[in-house]
Amino acid sequence: MKVKLLKIDKILIFFLLIFIIAKLLYGYIIPVISLEMMNNGMFPTIEKSDIVIIRKIKDPQNFKFKRGMIVIFKRANNREYYCGRIVSLSGEKFEINKEGYILINEKKLEEPKIFTYLKYLPDGNYQQLEKIPEGYIFVLGDNTDESLDSRYIGPVPLKNIVGIVIGIKKKYKYE
Repeated sequence: MKVKLLKIDKILIFFLLIFIIAKLLYGYIIPVISLEMMNNGMFPTIEKSDIVIIRKIKDPQNFKFKRGMIVIFKRANNREYYCGRIVSLSGEKFEINKEGYILINEKKLEEPKIFTYLKYLPDGNYQQLEKIPEGYIFVLGDNTDESLDSRYIGPVPLKNIVGIVIGIKKKYKYE
């Protein structure tokens, strides 16, 4: 017995397939979440109330993180999310000198440019040279005055990283 699909049936099947494919891409193959920023620790890149789109990282221990990436992480025994820009990777020597500049392996950090014009002295104290342990990264907020970052909490374990920021939806500003 041959069944002839009506035009409306073809359209419904088409939209059903589109929905299934979108669901697979959005939630499973490329897991993505969004969060609203609750502070200005990453200002001017991300402002309070901006929505960040995050690519979840299933296995952060084996992910190839790069300097300059913005990551979302949790601290141990804490339900809150934190945001920071990767400055130093596992095995690198990290220092904030007395002038407030970042040194990686004893060389001044020039890229990404956000790091070249900000000074990162927390409360006038400089960060002594230290080697970032394997399985950890060092993160800083772009807004040093309002950022809770590795200067205060120490290097972030890779296992605590939730994902990387892949997009920012700016809040609407009323005038």
